[in-house]
Amino acid sequence: MVTKLRRGLLVLAIVLLGIGSWLGLVWAPIDREMGDVYRIIYVHVPLMKLALLALTVNFVCCVTYLFRNSWKTDALAEATASVGLLFGSVGVLHVGAISNCAHFAKAGN
Repeated sequence: MVTKLRRGLLVLAIVLLGIGSWLGLVWAPIDREMGDVYRIIYVHVPLMKLALLALTVNFVCCVTYLFRNSWKTDALAEATASVGLLFGSVGVLHVGAISNCAHFAKAGN
């Protein structure tokens, strides 16, 4: 029962991720001044919000671990550090760099 539920949630998450990506990158209207470059904001901002959330949870778990020596908070801190690093690096290094290069190239024209 649990395995079927996990598979169903995984499929649902993948489908919703695809729909959300399509809505943000294809269906969203073109900006008057920046054109298609503006659509990358619909990817960049959610990635950075998730990175901030994961790293905030990481901080809370680390402080909690100092007062309560619990393996659960340690495991959660370790997991959220990895997730925060992943979302932060993708959001800043990849998506942010793409949007800034395109924005400054368009501004120079």
